[in-house]
Amino acid sequence: MKAKITTILCMPVLLLSACRMGISAEGLPTGTPAPIITAALPASATPFVIDTPQTLPAAPTAQPLLGATTTRINIRSTPNTAGDIIGVLESGQTVEITGKDPSETWLQIIHNPAPGGKGWITREFTQVESQLDVPVIGASGIMLEGTSLPSGSQTAVLLETVHVRSGPGTEYGSLGMLTSQDVVILTGRTESGSWFQIEYPGGPDGKGWLAAGYVDTGPVNSLAITDNSGQLLGTQTPTGVPPTPVPPVITAAADEDTAQSPAVRITLSSAASRAFSFSNDLSSPNGDRKDWLEFKVDQFPKGEPVTLLVSLECGWDGSLATELRLDGQLLENWSSIRCSTEKRPLNVLSGSSYLLQLEIASPGSNLQYIYYTIRFNMP
Repeated sequence: MKAKITTILCMPVLLLSACRMGISAEGLPTGTPAPIITAALPASATPFVIDTPQTLPAAPTAQPLLGATTTRINIRSTPNTAGDIIGVLESGQTVEITGKDPSETWLQIIHNPAPGGKGWITREFTQVESQLDVPVIGASGIMLEGTSLPSGSQTAVLLETVHVRSGPGTEYGSLGMLTSQDVVILTGRTESGSWFQIEYPGGPDGKGWLAAGYVDTGPVNSLAITDNSGQLLGTQTPTGVPPTPVPPVITAAADEDTAQSPAVRITLSSAASRAFSFSNDLSSPNGDRKDWLEFKVDQFPKGEPVTLLVSLECGWDGSLATELRLDGQLLENWSSIRCSTEKRPLNVLSGSSYLLQLEIASPGSNLQYIYYTIRFNMP
């Protein structure tokens, strides 16, 4: 921050003069006194009364917390493993913690050799004696408590280790890897909502793409919709306009998914991806009324029962109805998934592919719009 400077004009008194200048200490290191320069008036001089503006007090700044590393770790430029290594800390080394990422898995520390004097280390190998009461900061160094992200973007946390790709699909080349619990900034999405565009310094124009199923975030209907080349197609809600409790008068974009070509295909396994989430919107009577998701559990031995925990969070107006099919056959006796934040058990057979259909529960003549996020977890 720039120091605020307040100057009081010098007023002549007889043949003597005096000046007083106050410099508020905003932006100066904590504990640095604001310098004051004075020239005393002679006792014989008649005081000349003027209104002296008050010097503003220094802006409060969060005090760094002390911590110590428990092993030899890298210091990175961003709160994820894609960040450049900008230093190394030895085991037992003291650090000054100035911030944390939204998932509290990465800590921002003072690292003077780095641009901006800050760096990031993983909390897993950092011991902190007191409560982690420091500001929450995003992947681009943006403070998330009390300030806002750039218009039309939002943060998210990764559920698994994933490839960052140059485009929205597995046919695009990998730009690198991000690991579970890394924090990313979402800047766009495909029309189907199955891929997210993120800020990624190593990608074309500083962008990359992630499969949406491995990203945990809130409603994304305000994100820009882009084509495969990243060109803007539009938004479901105007960028920069905050959501209101009134259901939007919009329809869900048709994403062309069918039972034969579902929106996503999910594979869960104890050895790889144990969690998956998918977000999209539906509307009726106009717009996209149904979504299909295919999932299976890849775990040995095949045919053994496996219990998943599933939650379905819904927003805006109305509710969703779900159907489950196994090998094309509709299952009648199963615990239906309903709109709720509660995790419900779902019993499936290992190695079998299931098809989940979601649709507006009670379609009518009035427009209904629902945004949902469904999450699968292996306990």
